[in-house]
Amino acid sequence: MRITKRIATALLVVASTGLSACQGIGDDDGHNVVFWVSGGNATTDLINNTLVPMFREEYAAEMPEDLEITVLSQGDYNGLYDAVSKAIPAGTTPTMAVAYPDHAASYVASNALVDINTFINDEEMTFTAEEGGGAEDFVKAFWDEGKNISGQEGLYTVPLYKSTEVMYFNRSYFHEHNLKIPTTWDELIEVARTIHDSNPEYWDKPEHYPVIWDSDSNLFITHAYQMGYGYTDPSQTGNPFIFNNEGNRNFVKELKGYYDDHLFATKGSLGGQYSSSFLTNEQCIIAIGSTGGSTYNITPNFQLGIAPEPVFNTQNVAYIQQGPDVCFFRRSSETELEWGWRFYRFLTSTLTNYRICSTLSYNPVRYSSYELDQYQDYVSQYAAFVDEPMATDNEGNLLHVDSNNMGLQSMVAYQTQKIVQANQLFYSPAFLGSAEARGDETTGVGNVIAGTLTFTGSDIDGQIMNLMNVAVNNALMAYTE
Repeated sequence: MRITKRIATALLVVASTGLSACQGIGDDDGHNVVFWVSGGNATTDLINNTLVPMFREEYAAEMPEDLEITVLSQGDYNGLYDAVSKAIPAGTTPTMAVAYPDHAASYVASNALVDINTFINDEEMTFTAEEGGGAEDFVKAFWDEGKNISGQEGLYTVPLYKSTEVMYFNRSYFHEHNLKIPTTWDELIEVARTIHDSNPEYWDKPEHYPVIWDSDSNLFITHAYQMGYGYTDPSQTGNPFIFNNEGNRNFVKELKGYYDDHLFATKGSLGGQYSSSFLTNEQCIIAIGSTGGSTYNITPNFQLGIAPEPVFNTQNVAYIQQGPDVCFFRRSSETELEWGWRFYRFLTSTLTNYRICSTLSYNPVRYSSYELDQYQDYVSQYAAFVDEPMATDNEGNLLHVDSNNMGLQSMVAYQTQKIVQANQLFYSPAFLGSAEARGDETTGVGNVIAGTLTFTGSDIDGQIMNLMNVAVNNALMAYTE
């Protein structure tokens, strides 16, 4: 089966606009769907060794016999972004790839991506009821993130599986010290100070902090979003990077004080080390990190707890969404695009997406996946651990006890389901320079925090302003290229 005439015509029309011949849709002789992903062996093994055979079996009657599906890891998200960025001018892009919308913004600017509406609007290629239905069945925040990237009308990324951030905490310690689970930022710092002051000799040791927040950039962006201070605004065409303002600078200065008091640290200030290793080694009590990395927190040393990350503004509760989307490259044959799209539909079908997420500790992208009996059974096993984490029996012992914390992944899934159901997810707009603005612990707003916390000079205000200016200027360079 070939891609339908309507899609082929539409893609060729798009390819002829502002593209050189080498970047248009290729001749219809391609029989290798190449899918570049990020992540380690767990991801590629699951897709290559389990899901690809299932897909081939399901579509055996229709699929060309010589069609290959090759899934290749390109390292972490930054490594994947670098690989795709080099492949676009070289004309060696894959059929499809995992992509954060921030990264896809540069691919859109290079005219390298297919408008996915082309598939969806074709009656022979769109989603089916058996797969879970159309866009209305996808979690709205996940789906909308791929729209109008870089201000270009269209849909350029679609969600694969997602994550957000939660608070992991040493439930045994909280029980022993009769601590209240913090729900706000002020309560978090109060608990951190209580923990520190109970044993300052221990907590003043190097790399010992009661609270560690993994992502410096997520911390900055979440605070700016909840407080209304501003992060980026693509409608400000002269300079859409509006994060260098007094509210944000004061917050970074506040963090510096907590870091110096050994109450709080971030991954960037710890040289890129994730909070999970500190939590399991009892070098922190509270770790705020991705739901996608929940299994790294599993430990036999104490009872773990899960809760929403504390909020800065109770009137604007919102948690940043993360996790991979998928985009499709125009330098592909009609056969590759057709079967790449069909493979995506398979991966995000109701049952398959649940299977992926329950294996990899991510969150399904379809509402119908959350409604599956299998999913409800999965998340309900440890729901009480989340709903009443500090409940005790008649003798004052923790009521809910989980050997080796092996139910942690289920607990995280349950907590994330509650966030999805409450519509409490947000994302920042994707456009040229937004990836550079975000950065990590060495660039962008991530480095504003990491660079400030580890600064040893006396002029904190000057350091913050300098790091802010560098972050804005670097983003502007990408924005205006």
